[in-house]
Amino acid sequence: MTTKRLARLGPYFGILLFAVALTVLHHELKIYHLHEILEAIRNIPSHRFGVSVILTLASYLIMTGYDKLALLYVKRALSYENIALASFVGYAFSNNIGLAMLAGGSVRFRLYSAWDLSALEITKVVGFCALSLWLGFFMLGGMVFTIEPMVIPEAFHLTFGSTRFLGFIFFFVVGVYLWMTLIRKGPIKFRAWELSLPSPKLVVSQIIISSLDWILAGSVLYFLLPNLSDLTLFKFLCYYLLAQLAGMATQLPGGIGVFESVMISLLSPKIPVPQLFGSLLAYRGIYYIGPLLLASLMLGARELFQKIETIKSAAQSFGSKVSAIVPPVLSLSAFIGGGILLFSGTIPAVHWRMLWLKDFLPLPVVEISHFLGSLVGTTLLLLSRSIQRRVDAAYHLTVYLLGAGILFSLLKGFDYEEALILSGMLLAFIPCRSYFYRKGSLFSDRFRPGWIAAIILVLMCSVWLGFFRISIWNIQMICGGNLRFTAMPRVL
Repeated sequence: MTTKRLARLGPYFGILLFAVALTVLHHELKIYHLHEILEAIRNIPSHRFGVSVILTLASYLIMTGYDKLALLYVKRALSYENIALASFVGYAFSNNIGLAMLAGGSVRFRLYSAWDLSALEITKVVGFCALSLWLGFFMLGGMVFTIEPMVIPEAFHLTFGSTRFLGFIFFFVVGVYLWMTLIRKGPIKFRAWELSLPSPKLVVSQIIISSLDWILAGSVLYFLLPNLSDLTLFKFLCYYLLAQLAGMATQLPGGIGVFESVMISLLSPKIPVPQLFGSLLAYRGIYYIGPLLLASLMLGARELFQKIETIKSAAQSFGSKVSAIVPPVLSLSAFIGGGILLFSGTIPAVHWRMLWLKDFLPLPVVEISHFLGSLVGTTLLLLSRSIQRRVDAAYHLTVYLLGAGILFSLLKGFDYEEALILSGMLLAFIPCRSYFYRKGSLFSDRFRPGWIAAIILVLMCSVWLGFFRISIWNIQMICGGNLRFTAMPRVL
């Protein structure tokens, strides 16, 4: 089988792994009610949410150190403002999208190329950042896996029973890399390729910055969990890094599904599953989705700044890179907006909002809004590919659909949080009309395997949530439980 065919099969392999993860999650969650999970999220103290948001900001701030060190490695100087923009936008997208779709490397390439870095220099920067991330992971993982070893459950079917073995391997990898930088003075040559190793001082900086980044990322989730006297942060990092390793190995966007299933398998004996899953959902929203939305809005705001005459000269230098980035960013925003509408269609509305809403709207309007909101979400998923291709009709239709999605979010259960997110996406779209100039059919081009896989993943999540709601409702019917209108599963 050729390499090209193997690359095409990659996204479908990700779908298979995601299906396995959903099966594990369904097995762990099938005896719990969705209301318990949502109640667990609401019961997280507000100050813990605040600490997690601050730690997320600190983590993304630390990530700028990767790009700073990488530019030192290639001997190029840029302002910290530009470095921070490339780092934040790059990691916000790569953390959520994974390598099978648009990756942070492509965002960096477009930004850094506008700042006069050559293709070879940008490749070195991207590779250096990736290496830095793994060096810190191996160093921190080596420490926690050997000092606080954990017995690996038999369900994982690994050949070793303790994380200490992994810790020794991680230390060995870091040690070999350090040893090479100490003894190797000249570049490493492989055919036409030539690679210079960084100095030992730069390597130590890589390890320190990356290790601190991983500690901050793990702390975001740690502070969202219930208080446990026997679960210290250092011990928790053992569970966290093992789950992250499993998620990164699958190359799924953010390790979604796999990370959660591993964390539940490891921590369910210590923490009730509804509380644990609620904390995981809050973590994904704070550390992954929040920065991604912010990165998208930042680029939309840059577009508005270009229209101000007083900064016109500065905007012109930024225009070339924005024109390359805006369509992919808005494409991802449309895709996420579609996913939000689909998922919200399977999650029960807040009870008091439904009681308040029924005084203003008849029940058929609420129900039809559920259906139309899901229909808008599905259409946005399909349109996101045409948005990436800059199709004029796709832009106009997406703007209208986002407006409709805002309306349906309010009508189906007064989901004002969802309406605000969609409003932010709509505001990012409005000033970018000039970038969508291609005429043609909305679906004239074939969907690539990566897009097909992404759409299937979202639909699988939506269907799984629907079955989860229906299965709990059936259990209540069998047990003779009291049912309320707001506990019924919504129509997809």
